[in-house]
Amino acid sequence: MKKTSLLAVAIILITQSSFAQWTNSGNDIYNTNSGDVSIGSNFTGAKFNVYNGNSWGTTPKSSYLLATFSSSCGTGNVLQNNLWLVRNTTGSDWYSTRLHDGISIDNSFTQPQINTRTWWERDPSNGIQSWGDGGNTYMTLMQGSLGIGTTSPGAKLHIVEDGATGATALKLTNRNSTQTFGLAVDVGAVDDAKLMIYNANNSTPNFVIDNTGKVGIGTTSPSQLFSVGSGSPFNVTSAGNVTAPSFTDGYNSFTLAQINRSGGNVELQYNTGSPVRIGGATSANLIVNGSGLFNSINIGTGAGVPLFYNSNSVPEFSAPLFQISSGNASNLSQAVVGLNLENTSATNNTYSPVISFSRLSNSGGYNCAYAEIAGLSTGIGNNGDANWVSGALTFLTAPTAGAAGSLERMRIDANGNVGIGTPSPEAAIHVNSNGSTSNATNQYSGDMIIQGNPGNRTSTTGASLEFVIPANSDGSNPWGQGRIITVAGIDNSTYNATGKMILGTRRSFDKGVGTGVTWNYGDDLVIDGSGNVAIGTTDPKGYKLAVAGTAIAEQMTVKLQANWPDYIFKKDYTLMPLSELKTYIDKNHHLPEIPSAADVEKDGLNLGEMNKLLVKKVEELTLYLIEKEKEIKDLKADKQAKDEQDKQQNDRLKKMEEQLDALLKSGK
Repeated sequence: MKKTSLLAVAIILITQSSFAQWTNSGNDIYNTNSGDVSIGSNFTGAKFNVYNGNSWGTTPKSSYLLATFSSSCGTGNVLQNNLWLVRNTTGSDWYSTRLHDGISIDNSFTQPQINTRTWWERDPSNGIQSWGDGGNTYMTLMQGSLGIGTTSPGAKLHIVEDGATGATALKLTNRNSTQTFGLAVDVGAVDDAKLMIYNANNSTPNFVIDNTGKVGIGTTSPSQLFSVGSGSPFNVTSAGNVTAPSFTDGYNSFTLAQINRSGGNVELQYNTGSPVRIGGATSANLIVNGSGLFNSINIGTGAGVPLFYNSNSVPEFSAPLFQISSGNASNLSQAVVGLNLENTSATNNTYSPVISFSRLSNSGGYNCAYAEIAGLSTGIGNNGDANWVSGALTFLTAPTAGAAGSLERMRIDANGNVGIGTPSPEAAIHVNSNGSTSNATNQYSGDMIIQGNPGNRTSTTGASLEFVIPANSDGSNPWGQGRIITVAGIDNSTYNATGKMILGTRRSFDKGVGTGVTWNYGDDLVIDGSGNVAIGTTDPKGYKLAVAGTAIAEQMTVKLQANWPDYIFKKDYTLMPLSELKTYIDKNHHLPEIPSAADVEKDGLNLGEMNKLLVKKVEELTLYLIEKEKEIKDLKADKQAKDEQDKQQNDRLKKMEEQLDALLKSGK
């Protein structure tokens, strides 16, 4: 009976132990059960489930508290992060229910949609998310449209101001936070709203559109369809029935006063009353002012229009069809820009038309062309299309004095390729030159120069060449993929032109310059002012090649200036006794002459020197092995002699035992 009672107690204890998995550990309690925990239901679809089956109201703002996470703030207050179910409208199903996540303090601010602090609310029926504080909703995300200041966004981004005059709806600030521009709607009087873009640093409106569609720059009250504020260099005013532009530099202005249709003249009235005419009583077609100095535009090749000559006094092009000249009343061709049509039949490889830039020679006898921009037909009627013409745009300049004719310097061909120094560009940009010497000592020595002007020589800003690949097939959304940038090797140096070249690719990472993880260029390969190369680091530490990271090569040769350690095998070389070697290793934890782990971590590893030392240690190890092999052979020989001696002794003992046994037997 006693045994039966003890067995029952043991079964009860074992049963309780198997189900009671809660364990106390100091002030903590934990459960090692691998199953699910459910409160209010037997649902086991999640590790932790809380279910409310109670009725909690059908009127708006009725709520039920589902969960609370709270903690002392350290100042006698308790901050609670609460999760409620709340009715947004009258109802008793999920269509009227929202999930409200808000903050309460010391059991205050506990009414969702009324006074909870910094809340977030989700409406699963209408696909709406809202953010706000207390009874105010500041931002709403509704089915992909974002509303700020409105709960019913009518566009992808809908901003509603608070009603104050000139309230800012949007601010844009540069990276350094030195300049801010704002977008605002100035409500002003009823039905008198204006859209304004202004500089927030001084609250000055820069751009205004009023409710009638008038645009103002530098003024908040545009009087015309386009108005520029007082003191601005451009304004549009009205003169009678004619809309006339007025041009001003802040001191003088030109205003189009009238159009004289009967006389065929157009007069631009100057402040002093002197007219600017196109056509009229003078021999020139356009007079800018009446002060004695004037420009003229001549259309046609009438009398007095000079030919264009090159610097060798030979006519370069025919008389221009269109000429703009400047000078004085007695010399209309002091400086001339002319348009020439050289060949109306458009023969291939003929410059036509030509825009020429020229001036009179020192003697005054020739109008010499010093630069031209010319069209060049390169193909007519190709590909079976008689109306098809291909061509190029060329740029020419006059060479040194005495040369005959201008020389072509640059061409844009029919494929859009640009050739500099070549008439047949084979790429988007093709530069052809006489070549550059690798031993140049002058200030510039390249075939193409990219100059950066950061203000002074700095190691962070310089001249660069960037390689860009657009994200889209139509060429839009271009992003740089790779870059070569050259900066100063020494900051703020006036007389030291040492440079540094950095090659990098773009990627998303934290470059350590205070911008966090963003799209940036890495300093992947650096060549410093001493010709040292760094990979994965910007400082080669004086080494010809420094790699911060791993490297792989199919073959690498390291050649040392010092002797290779073959002297180990010379007869006069003395090996350290193994007992001394053991003592050294026990004390230093590394082989003699081999750097310690701390030294490698601090100074790195000299591959050439280390290979030399490793070969030395291998050769020493070989000598140790040879020596040990000799000792082993000697030991084996000694053992073999001893074994033979033992065998002979055993044989003699055996014979003696046999003789003794025979004597004993004969004595019987």
